[in-house]
Amino acid sequence: MKIFFYFLLLLLSIAAIITGMNQDQGYVRIAWDGMVFESTLWMLFVFMGIGFFGYKALRWLISLLLSTTGWVVPITSSSRQQRAKRQSVRGLNCLINGQWDQAQRLLSKSAEQGEAPLINYLAAARAAFEAGDSESVSDYLRKADKSVSGAKVGVGIAQAQLQLSAGQFEQALATLQELRRKVPRHKYVLKLLKQVCIRLNDWDQLAELLPVLERRKVISDDELKDLQQRTWKSQLEQACQRSKVEDKDEDRASAIQAVWDSLPRQAKHEVSVVEVYVRCLLKLNAHVVAEKVVREALGRNYDDRLIKLYGLTAGKDVKKQLALCDQLLASYPDNPEIMLALGRLCLRSEMWGKARSYFESTLKVRKTPEVYNELGRLLAHLGDHQQSTEHFREGLALVARSDVTKYPTPIAKQPAA
Repeated sequence: MKIFFYFLLLLLSIAAIITGMNQDQGYVRIAWDGMVFESTLWMLFVFMGIGFFGYKALRWLISLLLSTTGWVVPITSSSRQQRAKRQSVRGLNCLINGQWDQAQRLLSKSAEQGEAPLINYLAAARAAFEAGDSESVSDYLRKADKSVSGAKVGVGIAQAQLQLSAGQFEQALATLQELRRKVPRHKYVLKLLKQVCIRLNDWDQLAELLPVLERRKVISDDELKDLQQRTWKSQLEQACQRSKVEDKDEDRASAIQAVWDSLPRQAKHEVSVVEVYVRCLLKLNAHVVAEKVVREALGRNYDDRLIKLYGLTAGKDVKKQLALCDQLLASYPDNPEIMLALGRLCLRSEMWGKARSYFESTLKVRKTPEVYNELGRLLAHLGDHQQSTEHFREGLALVARSDVTKYPTPIAKQPAA
């Protein structure tokens, strides 16, 4: 447009000069410091025009030569950068507002021309993921990896995040394991790996990861403690579930014991973990092992959950079990859990009177369905069916009390007209 304007201006100038020269050529005389310049007016205009257009042509030629040799940044390059920035801002705004297709288009263009290709390609990959375009996701991640040297970790993290969001936990695990080999101390990689292990219920791998999470301070102390207990308990439960149904109880108990032996000492001192282990052993009729584990745990610290389990175990010597519970009852008088355990152990020893006394004493302190059930079973065994039925009824009433359905209020019948 500028060239056309200058060309038109030149034509008009020439036409004006020719017209003026035919009418009157004029006269110009310039004197300065002994020098004199004389010319017609129109020739002066011609020289001035030649000088102006010559200056423009020379300036353009010099700019062209300098730009091709890299001495200055071309104006077009600067404009491209500005346009790329605007596209990036618009693309990110579209991404925030859920306009996935438009975000992809703007961010990918900005990545090709702008100064931050990595960020724009990763954002475009997110937009493609939200749009369900998995092929474009892979393409943008590949371009992001090539756009900047040393971007493999960042691209890998972005890929793992997208895989997690898509529920592709196995693929995310493979991606994060590869990243961990490259950057074993990267906190965010470790944190994502923790999340994947939980989603996959891969408690064995998480157990191996826990010491690293603790050393690197990846998660808070409270979260670490909760995660440790959850992991240890889940390992025991999985060991119980993995055993084949046709296996003997002894073999299954041995498999669970192997997992227990592999746990750190800290785990074996957690009551909730001991509780899970003992319940698994009781399901497999490994009462002798269960009794020993609970007795050792009670020796370290008393806990109602432990004494409740102890009353359910059938150890080698029930008299020793009764003696231990008597000692505990002396230390914790009228404790309902200890009295319930004593009642159950007395049942095992066929000491019916003592068992009944302990169950009734327990009910005076705390009424629970299981105590009513134990007492009802004992009375039925002794032939007192009326009292047995009454205790069963009381126990059922406690169970159903919170779930009793209220009958709707009957609608009063209207008197006939």
